[in-house]
Amino acid sequence: MVSIGIRALPVDRRRSELIDEGFEPHAVGQVWVMSAQSPDRFVDTTHQFDRKITALLRHESQHTNPEGMRDRVRSWNAALAKNGGLPEGSLAEAFVVMETAERFAFFTTLSG
Repeated sequence: MVSIGIRALPVDRRRSELIDEGFEPHAVGQVWVMSAQSPDRFVDTTHQFDRKITALLRHESQHTNPEGMRDRVRSWNAALAKNGGLPEGSLAEAFVVMETAERFAFFTTLSG
């Protein structure tokens, strides 16, 4: 489902506008999608955890229980680290990494 959503993004939607504004075309080699159902990449975020919580708590209107956020997020990130095979006590974020060459091959197939 994640790849379908990304592949559905219009490739050239603003291309001419951006070129007119002086921006050069740029292609990225990969797209990293967070919170995917079947992650294939795990990044150790143990040392950034406090900074992450500070940033999340700044979005005050988004939280029904900010007091419990630190424990909830720590639990989620610990589970991700375990699933990713990181050492005990680690925290992680999980991603599906998509090669953009696959994405453009898909568009080429569609456009015939």
